[in-house]
Amino acid sequence: GEGLHRFIDPEDGRTYLYTQYEPSDCRRVFPAFEQPDLKAVFRFSITAPEDWTVASNTEIVSTHEDPATPGVSKRVFAPTLRMSTYITTLLAGQYHTVSALHRPDNDRFEQTTMSLYCRASMAVHMESDAIFDLVSKGLDFFQELFDYPYPWGKYDQAFVPEYNLGAMENPGLVTFTEAYLFPGGSTLAQREGRANVIMHEMSHMWFGDLVTMRWWSDLWLKESFAEFMGALAAERACGFEESWVTFAHRRKGWAYTQDLYSTTHPVVADITDVEAAKQNFDGITYAKGAAVLKQLVAFVGFDRFVNAAR
Repeated sequence: GEGLHRFIDPEDGRTYLYTQYEPSDCRRVFPAFEQPDLKAVFRFSITAPEDWTVASNTEIVSTHEDPATPGVSKRVFAPTLRMSTYITTLLAGQYHTVSALHRPDNDRFEQTTMSLYCRASMAVHMESDAIFDLVSKGLDFFQELFDYPYPWGKYDQAFVPEYNLGAMENPGLVTFTEAYLFPGGSTLAQREGRANVIMHEMSHMWFGDLVTMRWWSDLWLKESFAEFMGALAAERACGFEESWVTFAHRRKGWAYTQDLYSTTHPVVADITDVEAAKQNFDGITYAKGAAVLKQLVAFVGFDRFVNAAR
């Protein structure tokens, strides 16, 4: 689950690969200086079987067949914007794909292509219309809230097997655990949870991906904000009116519990190296930090908070 992960589906033998890098596993795939504020433009290409789906942070701009290797082609992606190493991403395999187009409510903002990926054996359980609806509502909400257009071109989401976390905010290609596909049906709480996570990752396109902390001690500057924004957008954009109630008794409860342990730490943590950074993705950085932000909003007012965020 770290670096480049491969899964072979026991149901049909199909192969699926995806990357997971945060905070410092990009080095398992290609050599890099891994530090959040060391950003660069990346140019990726993937050579794979022609019938495989491949994806990355940007769109494919050209495809080249190899005459010496029939059935294999090289797909070249557009250069990325300047970005940190930990949010670069690659996807390859026999993925099921569905695409749509987001047309914004406000003509100040551009249309955005959207795609969803999952393994073929889970395709029947991917509620594409419902997920695209959430993405469209979120893009409208956050572009207005932050008064800044979505900067990363396309908005793809991949629901991948054997994922060792909930989701990751790779710009242009967000990865999620396929546990959010609900093959056994879903409750209102599960659908609210999925909406919250989709909004959490979307807010990262601005807080974390576009504007990035210099070092992992300020991880809260993206995760506490995304935790807050996930609940806010689930309520205001996605129609889950009890989102803040859920935050209070589940997420904030998680923070209270973690704060009782001897391992508790300030929201702004002392991170000496990337191994320490891995231990800091916890209820303090996420939920306690978000609770602090909620109190800040109560203190200064929502409009002032939004103006400062902008």
